[in-house]
Amino acid sequence: MIAQMPSNYHKDPLTHELKNAEAMELDRVRAQRQDVFLQFDPATATWGIANWEKIFGIPIDETKPLQERREVVIGRMRFSDTVSVAKIKNVASAWSGGEVDVKENYERFAIEIKFVGKRGIPANMNDIKQTLRELIPAHLGIDYYFTYTVWGEVKSKTWGALKNYNWKEVREREMV
Repeated sequence: MIAQMPSNYHKDPLTHELKNAEAMELDRVRAQRQDVFLQFDPATATWGIANWEKIFGIPIDETKPLQERREVVIGRMRFSDTVSVAKIKNVASAWSGGEVDVKENYERFAIEIKFVGKRGIPANMNDIKQTLRELIPAHLGIDYYFTYTVWGEVKSKTWGALKNYNWKEVREREMV
């Protein structure tokens, strides 16, 4: 900014101080503006996630991790009037792990949801169940399936190679 001023101000210490203070304030305002824009998307919202929860009628629970709160909001955003396998898959995939397989089981009048993007049970499974129960018609059951590491995948490993893991970590990690 100093370079745009007349040359007799270039070496003036007071002018430098004023321009530095002005530059710092402009940086602060830009950062605040950027932070406000981040609140317009639930995937990047921080302090604004409560507004998204209010919009979709989700109880606000500030004890939950921010990412889980975002996933609930994004899942609710994906609701629509017509429920299809593709819609259920779209909503279920909003949660961590992302990839899910969804199948209709006509004999059992149920929807089968298998989490394949990440091994183990997602941390916020209760939110997933609640959201999908609201989406899927009440006359259909919902069966959840999870992927784990099986013995065949770790049989080439020695106990020594796995000694740093507990059984839960072995089950929920890709060990091959």
